[in-house]
Amino acid sequence: MDILEERDKLIIKLDKLSKIITKDFNNNLSEKITLYKNSIKDELTFNILCLGDFSSGKSTFINNFFIGKDLLPTHDTTTTARLTTIKKGIPSLKIYKSNNTIEKYNDDFENILSNTVAKNGINIDVTDKVELNIETELLKDGIVIVDSPGLNDPEIERMNVTYQYVNNSDCIIYLIHSQQQYKENEKKFLEENIYNKQDLDKLIFVMNFWDKMPENQRKATFKYVENQINTSVEKIRREQQNKEIETPKLFAISSITKENFNELKDELKTYLSTIDKENIILKKNMDIDNLINEIIQNIDEKIRLNSITTSEIELNINNTKNDLIKYENNLNEFNINLTQEIEDYFYDWLKILKNEYNEITENIIHIIQNRLIYIDSVEEFQKQLKFAIRKSIQKKEDSLESSYKDLIRAIKRCIENKKAILNISTSKIIDIGLLSDTIDYEDLYTFNKIEEFRKPDNLLQIIPQYLKHILNNGSMIKENIIQDIQKNIDELEINIDNEFKQRLAKLKNNMDNIIQNIIKNTNSNIKNEFMEKVTYLEELKSRKEALNLDITIQNLENMKKLCINLK
Repeated sequence: MDILEERDKLIIKLDKLSKIITKDFNNNLSEKITLYKNSIKDELTFNILCLGDFSSGKSTFINNFFIGKDLLPTHDTTTTARLTTIKKGIPSLKIYKSNNTIEKYNDDFENILSNTVAKNGINIDVTDKVELNIETELLKDGIVIVDSPGLNDPEIERMNVTYQYVNNSDCIIYLIHSQQQYKENEKKFLEENIYNKQDLDKLIFVMNFWDKMPENQRKATFKYVENQINTSVEKIRREQQNKEIETPKLFAISSITKENFNELKDELKTYLSTIDKENIILKKNMDIDNLINEIIQNIDEKIRLNSITTSEIELNINNTKNDLIKYENNLNEFNINLTQEIEDYFYDWLKILKNEYNEITENIIHIIQNRLIYIDSVEEFQKQLKFAIRKSIQKKEDSLESSYKDLIRAIKRCIENKKAILNISTSKIIDIGLLSDTIDYEDLYTFNKIEEFRKPDNLLQIIPQYLKHILNNGSMIKENIIQDIQKNIDELEINIDNEFKQRLAKLKNNMDNIIQNIIKNTNSNIKNEFMEKVTYLEELKSRKEALNLDITIQNLENMKKLCINLK
């Protein structure tokens, strides 16, 4: 299955649907179509991370291979000092500032980028990250390119941002300078920062500036780099006791002359077609079909209302207004009952998180104890502990995400059940804009905070500081280092466990704000539904009195046919 092609089909279907269901017809449904389309664009993207030292020609490669012109700043010294994402779209540039503001631009991209992402840029200190949309034939819709700070960047913080993005990428292109082949930090990256088969499988090595390599040295150079990569991968196989780990492919290209660009493009196309996102495609198709059914029900309701008499319309208006008054009179009781049920779901989820975090802690300690034989220095212990944390968290990622989605589904069902007692026959109260099966939330800022607890990657930042505390006085003799570790293993476990407890406590303290936002959005949405129905009925009454209904009914029938044809 060509995922990008299927993605385009879904977006085209929603585009057609948005032309049928305008904001004037039904604002809620129109917004829902837009939200569905945005969720497809967000979830069905391929993130290609470009890694390498600052001298490897990353930005030059992206300019010529993906963009087709010079936009990203390039130089022989450190240039890309801020994470920069590039995707196809209407030309625009967003600068995310350190004060949580966003600046938007529609032109002069080259100068702005030089000032915001280049190391010597005048605005580099107040810039967090940059997003660039461009029109180019070289970049397919749905592919996101990430230009990262160099792995030999002197600023450790910038390198950490790059490392953290490895897990979020679908493909990693690692660029090596052909005349500075496979340096120590490149070897260190592969051996110490790629922790599992999944990350290795998405890695492609690219030897850049191949045009500068003399013809009579090319074969030997390529073979040398290939052997070095093989040696590093073999070390990873032994450490992870996994013989199925394959060696990443190596390509030799020139970002200047575009030599062997086609071979690399063919490899990327083949690789991206193998990434398994079919389940997302199937779910999105089902979601769209359900949305179309909801729209058809809405159209049927409007057809029914168009067919009744003026006196019946007036009765409907009065009943709807009375229902709204009744709802507002009972709003306090409604909110108390809803809050109590949602709180119960939250507490159940916190219990699950506590158990998951306990298992992560136990697994970290277990891995460290089993890998003591590899430790012959403080640095090696740091490496092994980092490996244990990442591996333990990755092992639990699926169950953490599953429990998180279960919580969201439970809250959605709870609100739907409460909504069912209300007499609202138009579109559903709860939609993707209020609560969603996806992880990212735009409407509820506090819900975004849950993401901090879902993936506890920040442990990687606090553990090295703790290591200094327990190892500063340790001997460099292997036996003494192991003894120091064994003496402090219980304290290390307590330290990790306390970090998780603090996270749970913070989430629990924030729970009231999260729930109040849900209640507030629910109340607002319900009232809007009541008022939308009243507005429609009053407009219907006016049209009926003007005897201009035949066209309206016919239009509704035509809209229904168009919707059915999209299923």
